[in-house]
Amino acid sequence: MKLPAAVLAGAAIILCAIFQAFHLGSVFYVLVIIAFCVLLVGLWRSIPQNSYLELQRGGLNIVSEGVHSFHEWQDLSRITLMEEISVDAQEGTNGPSHYLTARVLGPDKADPDGVTNASDADVLIPIDSYISYRRYSDRTEVQENALKPPQDLADTLNRWRDFALNLEIGTVPTPFVQVEGSPMLDLSLKLYAKLSS
Repeated sequence: MKLPAAVLAGAAIILCAIFQAFHLGSVFYVLVIIAFCVLLVGLWRSIPQNSYLELQRGGLNIVSEGVHSFHEWQDLSRITLMEEISVDAQEGTNGPSHYLTARVLGPDKADPDGVTNASDADVLIPIDSYISYRRYSDRTEVQENALKPPQDLADTLNRWRDFALNLEIGTVPTPFVQVEGSPMLDLSLKLYAKLSS
């Protein structure tokens, strides 16, 4: 937080010097400086927080916009890759969005390798920002090649899960689901139903 304060202070000093050179009234340039600082703070806060997935021997740590959630591999079902195709009546079909879904397994650990749909998902991770074809980054060429298609990211997470659970790696393929609509909306409705009951 020291950097934004230093940037704002520097901008305020520069604006004071500019307005002083034009001999404008002090109230006018103080108001302009305050407006400029408010604008800078607003822009600074609109920059998205870091979001990342952290694979650990014990589980999957998900950090999304500063919120941490940790899921142990033994309590998490196999990761399902979900591709959402949004269809707009006026614009036609939009490009796909990709999500990773998983269920938190109950005490009976029923069907840990089954497909997880959006309506069943306890964990729903939008992954388009993690896939290298969606953005430019400072990743190395090896890192870029590791995460080009969304299927590779889902396979990597499932292989890591298999390794952590001492299962034979890659024997069960990554489940894939293709849906039309918005899984985020479905999850929001599901959470609302749970909270209101």
